[in-house]
Amino acid sequence: MTNLETVRIKKALHDGAIHEVIDFLNVTEDKTIFKTFREQKILINELYFAKLTDSYRECAKRLLPDPLSFVEENNYLTFVSLYLSATLKLRMQIKNHFGNMLNRRLQEVLVLLFIQFERSLEQMEEQFDLKTNTAKKGNQSAAETAESWEWSLNTLKGMSNDNVFAMLRLITFFTEWQTENPANEFVGLTAPDEVANFYDAIRLAGQINSYDFAMAKVSYGEWSVKKIDHLSKMKISFEIIDESLELARDIALKRKVASAVMGRRYPFPLQNCMEEVVDQAVDFAFDYYEEVAKTLPKQLKAEVKKTTKRMLDGIGLEDQLLAELAGSTVVFSQYIVATTLLSFARVGFALRASHPYRFYFVCAELPVEAIVEFIGQVKIDGALCQGDLTPFICGPTLKNQFEVHGAPFLRDRYGLVFAIDYLSGADPQLWVRKQFMKGGSTAAKVGLLWEDYLTKMLTMDFNCVVKNGVGIKRDGKLVTDIDLLAIRNDLLLIIQVKSYYGDGLNHFEQWKFRQKVMHGARQALKAAQAIDENKNLLNRFFSVGEVDNIKHIQSLVLTNAEIFNNWNYLGVPVMSVIAMNQVINGATVTYKTGKKKVKGSVSFINGLKISSLEFMEFLRNPLDWKLSLENLKKTSHEETFEDCILNFPIFENQTGFQRSSL
Repeated sequence: MTNLETVRIKKALHDGAIHEVIDFLNVTEDKTIFKTFREQKILINELYFAKLTDSYRECAKRLLPDPLSFVEENNYLTFVSLYLSATLKLRMQIKNHFGNMLNRRLQEVLVLLFIQFERSLEQMEEQFDLKTNTAKKGNQSAAETAESWEWSLNTLKGMSNDNVFAMLRLITFFTEWQTENPANEFVGLTAPDEVANFYDAIRLAGQINSYDFAMAKVSYGEWSVKKIDHLSKMKISFEIIDESLELARDIALKRKVASAVMGRRYPFPLQNCMEEVVDQAVDFAFDYYEEVAKTLPKQLKAEVKKTTKRMLDGIGLEDQLLAELAGSTVVFSQYIVATTLLSFARVGFALRASHPYRFYFVCAELPVEAIVEFIGQVKIDGALCQGDLTPFICGPTLKNQFEVHGAPFLRDRYGLVFAIDYLSGADPQLWVRKQFMKGGSTAAKVGLLWEDYLTKMLTMDFNCVVKNGVGIKRDGKLVTDIDLLAIRNDLLLIIQVKSYYGDGLNHFEQWKFRQKVMHGARQALKAAQAIDENKNLLNRFFSVGEVDNIKHIQSLVLTNAEIFNNWNYLGVPVMSVIAMNQVINGATVTYKTGKKKVKGSVSFINGLKISSLEFMEFLRNPLDWKLSLENLKKTSHEETFEDCILNFPIFENQTGFQRSSL
C-alpha cells in the first residue's frame, strides 16, 4: 500500500466511512495490504473490527493462493478478535477493582501501588538468589561464570520490568478514570479487601501487558500467529519470523543490563559536569528538607550523592555529542534540569524511613518552586541555565504508559507533581534524548557529528582512508548517497550511519528505527553492487592505487544503539559503535562477575592488530554471538488466562534464565 492509500483508509475509519475500506478490500490487488494493516493496527478497534473481518478474510483468500499464508491471516483475525474481547474485559475488571479509589488523590494511589511493587520485588529477589545459587553449582570456566551471571541478572531485570509496566498501566488507567474532583486528603486503606483488590488489579494489568506484548510482536512483523488449538481453552502459538533479529536484541539486552550494573570505566566530560550538579542539587535538597534530614545519619547525604552519580553512568557518546552541538546552551541546560530532578527524586527516596508518616516520601511530591529556584542559580560559561521542567512532567491524564519513561514526574488534578519511583531515580539522559531527538534539525546535526566521530575512529583505530557524505554516481546519475566510504588495505567498507535515541521499551519505537536501519542496508547494498560492477566509480574519492588494491567490498550499517547489533538484513550486517570499537581494538573480552571481580581475559584475534579477513569474519559471526549462542536454545513459555493460553517463543540460556522482556 502507498502512504496515500494508508492515510485515506485511516481517515475513512476516523470519519466512520467503513464502506470505503470494505470497497478497497474488495478490489485491491496489492499484497502488501496485510503488512500495512498489521503495522498500522487498522483492525484493532472494537468499533469496526467485526464489520471489516469478512472483507479482510475474502481479500486474503483472493490474494494469497498459498494455503499456509491464508491460514496465518485467518489466525491473525482470530487473535485480534480474542485480543479485543479479552483486554476489554480485563479493563472493566480493573476498573471494578479500583472502586472507590477513583475518588482518591493521585499520591495515595501511587503509594499503594509502589508498596505492592516493593513487596513483589523482595519476593523476586529471593527467588532470583535461590535460582542463581542453584545455577552456579559445579565447576565453571571464567566465561561460563560471567555468562551465567549476565543472563541471571537479565532475568531479574525482566521480572522487575514486568511489574513496573503493570503499575504504569494502572497509573495510566487511574488518570483516565479518576473523578474530576477527587479527595484532597490522604485517606489510606480502610478495609483488608482493598489491599486484595489492588493486588488483583496489578495482576490483571500484567495480563493486558502480555496481550499487548504479543500483539505488538505480530503487528510489527516479528512474530506470526502460527497455530491455534481449540482445547478446553483456546491455545494460540506464535512463531519468530526472523530469529537473527530476535537473537540480536536478546543478546544486546543482556550486554546492556550487565554494562549498567558494571558502570562506566571512563566517564565522558558531560558526566563529570553533571556530577558537579548532583553535589549542588543534593545539598540544596537536604537543606530544603532540613526538618526531616537533621534526624538522619550524617553519612546519608554522601551516600545519596554516591548512588545518584552512579545513575549517570548511562551518559554515553550520544549525549556528549548532543550536548556539544553549536549553540546548545538549551540542550545542556536540560541535562542540568534532568540531573536536578534525578537528585531530588533520590533524596526523597532516601528520606522515606525518616518521616513520622511512613509513606510520605513514596513517590514524593516534587518541590517545583524550590527546584526552579535552584536551577535559576546554575550558570553555564557565565550564563544562567535556561532549563525548563515542563518536558519532564506528564499528566494529569496519560495517553499510554510509555509517556512516563521520558517524563517520569506526574502532575495531579490539583497541579501537584509527584516522582514516579524507580523511573524518576535513574537514566536522566534518556529523558533529554527523547525531548530533542524527534527528528528535525537537531537530529540531523547530531547525525553529522556521529559521522565525524566515526571518521576519526576508523582513521585512527583502524588505519582507514575515509571519505564521508559521498554520492555514488553512475553515468552522471546518482545511484545512492553513502555516509562513509573507508578503505583499509584491500578492504572497502560502505557504511550507512543510523542514530537511535529511544529507550527500546516501546515496540513501535523499535519498529520505526528498524525501518531506518533497513533503509540504510538497502542503500549500502545498492552502492556495493554498483561499485562491484565498476570500481572506477570510486576514482572521485580515492587514488587509483587505493582503488586498484581493493579485493573485498563490505556494506555495513553502523548505529549508536545496541538493540539491533549483530542483526543482518539483506546480507548487510548491522553493528553498534560499541561493538565496532571493541572489535577493531583487539576483540578482547574481559570476564567479570557481579562483584566486578575479573575472572579472565581472552582475545579473539591472531596477533595485536585485527586483519581485514578477521574483521569480515566478525561481521558474519559477531563477537557477542561467539560468547552467547552456544548457551542459547529456542523454546517456549506459556501464560494461561481466563479466555485462552498464549504460547510465547523465547530463547533460553542453558542455566534456565531468559531474556528481559521488552
